[in-house]
Amino acid sequence: MSPAEIGWRLRARVRDAVDARWWARRVEETKADRVLPAELPQPIGNPVVLGDVLRLTRESLVPGEVEEILRRADAAMRHRFTFFDLQEVHLGDIIRWNYEPSAGLETPRCFSSRIDYRDTRVTGDCKLVWEPNRHQHLVVLGQAYHLTGETAYAAEVIAQLESWIAQCPFGFGMNWRSPLELAIRLINWAWTLGLIARSGLPSGAVARRIAECAYRHLWDIRRKYSRFSSANNHLIGEAAGVFVGTSYFNYLPGASQARREAQRILVEQMQAQTHADGGNREQAFSYHLFVLEFFLICEVVARRIGEPFPESFRADLRKMSEFAAAWMEAGDPPMYGDADDGLVLGVGTAGQLGASVLTGVEAANAGFRWINAQDRRGAHATWVCGVSGFDWAARANNVDAVESLRSRAFPETGLFLLQGRLPGGE
Repeated sequence: MSPAEIGWRLRARVRDAVDARWWARRVEETKADRVLPAELPQPIGNPVVLGDVLRLTRESLVPGEVEEILRRADAAMRHRFTFFDLQEVHLGDIIRWNYEPSAGLETPRCFSSRIDYRDTRVTGDCKLVWEPNRHQHLVVLGQAYHLTGETAYAAEVIAQLESWIAQCPFGFGMNWRSPLELAIRLINWAWTLGLIARSGLPSGAVARRIAECAYRHLWDIRRKYSRFSSANNHLIGEAAGVFVGTSYFNYLPGASQARREAQRILVEQMQAQTHADGGNREQAFSYHLFVLEFFLICEVVARRIGEPFPESFRADLRKMSEFAAAWMEAGDPPMYGDADDGLVLGVGTAGQLGASVLTGVEAANAGFRWINAQDRRGAHATWVCGVSGFDWAARANNVDAVESLRSRAFPETGLFLLQGRLPGGE
């Protein structure tokens, strides 16, 4: 560990100690009446962020997708969740947001920086707490409302957000422990609230509580951006959360400055964390797809709000996509390096993430062509890129799969792909 990193970690300890002593002041400084305009816009956020996602209809989706969305939404209405190896876990008539279901453990609700999330005796498996708190299932409820117009789905979104805010007070408990988790949650809030906007929800005092909480997410992430050996996918995710969050809640104080800062970080980290051959420097395919999803979402949002990334960013996005496509040319993605099956936006499943994100990059017109014909019309092409993404993917689906597979070298990443077709075509 370098002297600079040691200094950074010491300063973080001091910051946390000061926060613990003066947290009441932090709460006061970030209250709604101090940070929000007297009248919030209706809808609560910038609809441009979702673009022509809001033009999607049932006919925009592949056969069976509507039924799958409604199945998952109805499970979320019953507070039953499926993640990792847990199937249809019931988290309570009122969802217990601080609960670890595998260990049957209520996690601490003390000041967040005092929680050692690595101590399984205290928190159980931290990922089993954090996963439902990413609120990816709220996007599914938003999709269900958008496709059916049934207000019950939108009302359930608001009920769950209200219960989350009540059970997870600012700065306390596991769900304020990791800036990356805050960032992913913000991205899903933006998509969810955009999808239910025409319901008129949220409104009034509820809308102000949600906007206040969004501001606190942004405030906390920016103070705690990961650095040095902690950066990696965490810093990319944190900056992506700030970029999308300030694009959607664009009336919050300092939103423009925070968005420019986040965009600069994303450009820098795209270069710093990507080899010249397109491979991610974490040397793990799962994390390659994870950060590619962050980059894709931000690229699409940036163009919608009229603040596009530089061409160098798009060029690196193409390189990352070409790298991933090469390894998936013959089928399923490889498993090398670390993996946690992490997703960003709740519009698909881990099993379809690779093909889905690559199709999304195609649809974003980044100049990349995903050459494997299987599973082109993935959720990201549709629910990130919108109607144009669906049209692009539908056209691409008519292209025949490649007839030959060729071996490739990725010397900077240190990987070599040996592949070819057998005489029978396999």
